[in-house]
Amino acid sequence: MSGLASLPGTPHWPGRAWWWRASWPAAGAAADLVAVPSGLVHPIAPGVAADDAVLTEPAAVVYRGLARAQAAPGSRALVIGDGTIALLAVYLLRLWSPAEVVLLGRRAAQAQLAVTAGAARFETSPDAAGSGYDLVVEAAGSVQAASAAVAAARRGGTVLLLGLPPHGETVALAVDDVVNDDLALLGSFSYTAAAWGDVVGLLNSGLIRPGFLITHRFSLADWEQAIACLRGGDGQRGKVVLQISPS
Repeated sequence: MSGLASLPGTPHWPGRAWWWRASWPAAGAAADLVAVPSGLVHPIAPGVAADDAVLTEPAAVVYRGLARAQAAPGSRALVIGDGTIALLAVYLLRLWSPAEVVLLGRRAAQAQLAVTAGAARFETSPDAAGSGYDLVVEAAGSVQAASAAVAAARRGGTVLLLGLPPHGETVALAVDDVVNDDLALLGSFSYTAAAWGDVVGLLNSGLIRPGFLITHRFSLADWEQAIACLRGGDGQRGKVVLQISPS
């Protein structure tokens, strides 16, 4: 669920490619050929660009959570966070036909990416973002964001926790308010084979094209610069990719 991914070079990306789910530690993913169980392989249609396909994994993580939350058409949704997962949540929510999606982030430089993803508004203040949302997606990975997510949901609303705070960190939760407000709290971790297949289907049909989230590219030899970019810095930052080219 990080913001770093590997993007195949031309020799690794023929007219018809096969994308596979790495469900266990496997070496050699950057090789020209790699042997994996056939059940983990998904065909990518010829018209799907590598920039879009490289986002299959994080998109599957987000898609699974949203599919479980099942926002009703016409819902108002708030996404908290401004990294790749949050931006994908904004982008994929369109599949459920919401009336409005608002993104609450911390970095003003992410505003244009938020708009491109489909956010009606990008806010950096919880007060400006407001409350009363049918669905709130926490994708920042902090206990403060989780607390803000619960506060922003309407009575009878759903809070989807996609972010992953450091192990052991806790948030104060007024359980009586959760009960009295009839809130649904839903945690969602990683993806399933079904979610991965659904995202590949959406890519192959042309219904999603998430490649716009790639903002930085580095060669494999410059991986340290890629990690440094991922860890911080000023300016807009979406997905950071390593361009794997033939030696």
